Amino acid sequence: MADISSISMLELQVLWYLSQKNMHGYALIQDLSKHRSTPLTPGTLYPLLARFEKNDWIRISEMGDRDKKVYMLTENGQKILDKLAHEFTEIFDGIYTKYHCSACTHFLVDKSRTHTLSTLHEGRDD
Repeated sequence: MADISSISMLELQVLWYLSQKNMHGYALIQDLSKHRSTPLTPGTLYPLLARFEKNDWIRISEMGDRDKKVYMLTENGQKILDKLAHEFTEIFDGIYTKYHCSACTHFLVDKSRTHTLSTLHEGRDD
């Protein structure tokens, strides 16, 4: 089983995206690049996808338009994602709930988390 210390943020993001929908590599590059300070390149993504496929975390579900490979998460990939997402949430929840003070409403759509943040902000001595 993978340990979060051996998985990069990019790898976690790829697993997450593939848990949401099956995608081909170019779509992953386009979507992930929107949320990165530097664009994702094919030279970075495709070796990662090959390793994920070798580890049985993803598989090719079909050949899409123009024979593009469409990747999907396997059961093993979902188990890895579940473990990593749990660890990620435990590690980063404090940062998420306390750090984004100037942009809380932008990041927090969930009303219960917004309430939690407003409660935290009330006790601050800024």
